[in-house]
Amino acid sequence: MMKPEPQSTSIVQADLIVCQECDALVSMPYEALNEGNSMSCPRCAGHLIKHYRNRLLPSLFISLSGLFLFFPANFLPVMSLSVLGNSGQNTMVKGVYQLAVDGYWWMAFLVLFCSVLVPGLKFLLVFIISLKAYFKIWGRPLIHALKLYQKIEVWGMLDVYLIAILLSYIKMTDMGDLILDVGLFCFIVFLLLDVLVTTRFEPGAIWRQIDIEGKGWSQLNRK
Repeated sequence: MMKPEPQSTSIVQADLIVCQECDALVSMPYEALNEGNSMSCPRCAGHLIKHYRNRLLPSLFISLSGLFLFFPANFLPVMSLSVLGNSGQNTMVKGVYQLAVDGYWWMAFLVLFCSVLVPGLKFLLVFIISLKAYFKIWGRPLIHALKLYQKIEVWGMLDVYLIAILLSYIKMTDMGDLILDVGLFCFIVFLLLDVLVTTRFEPGAIWRQIDIEGKGWSQLNRK
């Protein structure tokens, strides 16, 4: 009776990854985890992995810049309106307060949560995660931060708030002298940093690195 020949194993170790575009299950070699490497789905050509070189440092500096701009973007005047000698200034936080005073407390909560709290928390989490991953500080706090980031990422709506500001500016130009203040420009830069950190930050790569480090520690413990 002939014994079945052992199947040849590939030299390159591989893992499985799911394409977020077409749900295809693709074998991913560990070489794709190296910085600068990219990998596309063989079915839909969607990006499975797109690593930037030195991917942690850009995320670290972008998130730090976003944290510096958080208070100017939300607390500095966005627009100044002068009508018949009466002038007033509006900020992001003041707009939320005015919605609550007018009785639209549910809308005030949504604006406060989606346009103020979530973006600030997002930059803070990216900064903490990137800092820990850069210095290879693995552990449960990093895992909890990654999970929280993935939960709040979808709730950020800075672009919607910016469109509302622009529409308000168009409607109020005929009412009096309307001046765009420094808070609006800080908010625009804050929005651009939010988009940039979303494209540059790679939580999946950090998850895979945590998995590799965890396997390494388990093998050492077995020995």
